[in-house]
Amino acid sequence: MGTRIVIVSFSVALKTTVKREMARFGADIVSVNSMTEASAQMSNTQPNVILLDIDIPIQPNAYLKNMVQKNNALIIMTGSQTGRAFDFFQCGLKEFLIKPTNFNTADGREYIESLYGRVKQFEMTVPKVTSMSAMLNTVDTNDTIITIASSTGGTEALYQILPMLPPQMPPILVVQHMPKVFTRLFADRLDKSCALTVKEAEDGEYLRRNTVLVAPGDFHMTLIKKNNKLAVQCSDGEKVHGVKPAADVLFNTVAPIMKNKVIGVILTGMGSDGAKGLYNMRLNGSYNIGQDKASCVVYGMPKAALDIGAIDVEMPLAKIPGYLVELMKKRVNPRTGF
Repeated sequence: MGTRIVIVSFSVALKTTVKREMARFGADIVSVNSMTEASAQMSNTQPNVILLDIDIPIQPNAYLKNMVQKNNALIIMTGSQTGRAFDFFQCGLKEFLIKPTNFNTADGREYIESLYGRVKQFEMTVPKVTSMSAMLNTVDTNDTIITIASSTGGTEALYQILPMLPPQMPPILVVQHMPKVFTRLFADRLDKSCALTVKEAEDGEYLRRNTVLVAPGDFHMTLIKKNNKLAVQCSDGEKVHGVKPAADVLFNTVAPIMKNKVIGVILTGMGSDGAKGLYNMRLNGSYNIGQDKASCVVYGMPKAALDIGAIDVEMPLAKIPGYLVELMKKRVNPRTGF
């Protein structure tokens, strides 16, 4: 793996276990007891990964914020409690792993597997194209877009779809039921794992190819036309199906604008949000994919959409990214044609 890891912790068990297990994958590991020692190691070893134990006496302050902004390493918080995590998120830290009480248990093994998985995802990150032409790669209603709705179990489902997609894709709009602040953190974390650019949507933002916009928590996201281009509007409003953002709100605005130029996807989730909006999209010509029961954490939203005739094809989660790529290669809506 060739990874250089600095562990900042008092915990002998944490340092011993991570050193032993991650060394099996070829990682070079240094452990320290304080942020002062960590700073020296960062200068000397230029680590790829910093495992920061928030159970040590450290405060989320300007120094830590500056370290996060200036360091290209993957910084992962770990700790026995999640109570302090939010303060550290505000410093720009985006990863958190709950530290098990005993590393010689199933929880300990799961911890190491999660750590390895996140490190591996970080290593496989594909550099984003940041040229001015890419930034201006906006689209109009003649282009195809993809819309995705998810809820319970959806964060992991999206991790099994978006990182699997190639860097050349149409705009993708995502509604994941998630509170304010966490949608930005979620989008930022996904962005590190994807060839596509992933970000929290901003009000008035234009849709761009190769870009995923995640609806911000506590705001509904809708599709609009702006200067003959496609854009999103993020606005307050009443909850729909008890949630905000709601997929139905987005889908119902997508339907009349995009007609048959849209692929709808509905993933695992509790309740029925997205079903009626997806049906409205289908009436206007969309082609819709539902996650099948066997691969769902909660088979609520996809079943509700299937029951009212909003779904064209159901399939396992693992097959969805490849199917989306094939549809985009053919540029054909299997039901109506693009």
